[in-house]
Amino acid sequence: MREPRFDVLFEPVQIGPVTARNRFFQVPHCNGMGYRDPTAHAHMRGIKAEGGWAVVCTEEVEIHASSEVAPFIEGRLDKTPQQALDLQPGELVRVKSLKEIVATLDVNNTNRGMSFDGEMVRFCGREFRVLRRVEQIIDEQTGEMIRFKNPCIVLEDVTCVGAYHRQCPRGIYPYWREIWLERVESSATDHRASASSRSDLV
Repeated sequence: MREPRFDVLFEPVQIGPVTARNRFFQVPHCNGMGYRDPTAHAHMRGIKAEGGWAVVCTEEVEIHASSEVAPFIEGRLDKTPQQALDLQPGELVRVKSLKEIVATLDVNNTNRGMSFDGEMVRFCGREFRVLRRVEQIIDEQTGEMIRFKNPCIVLEDVTCVGAYHRQCPRGIYPYWREIWLERVESSATDHRASASSRSDLV
């Protein structure tokens, strides 16, 4: 037997054009299951519906890659491939399409430990010059020097704008795997010619 002060929870309530039979309301919130574990997600919400909750909202569920409101990335590989282009500063490269890049990612959206996230999608299909190769970085949290085991590239004028990270103002350079890039042929020819002319001067 419940206390009288809780009776109001079991009274109907008007919500727009709908009358809910009680005031038990599962608010919409995201737990990450909407696209990774939709069956488990449905069962979890179903328990509340079966228990008598009047309103059960789910999180946003993306039913198709063309329906997302933000860049959708979902790698599926267990072991990711690699490709060595030996890209050098000044070379012109094209960032591959999102579809091509996703095909190189594991379930954590990484390629050999390097993450590809939504901030990088805006650069897909565009051409940039290589700024530098990155062989080591300092972990900001620990101060430890981390040496990369696989090639890592930074591109000129390609920085994070923080669109999906609460407008983060840091403007850091995203790191790119060479398998996410393709050399623009004219650039490769110019680079070889430049290297040859430099060697002639030595």
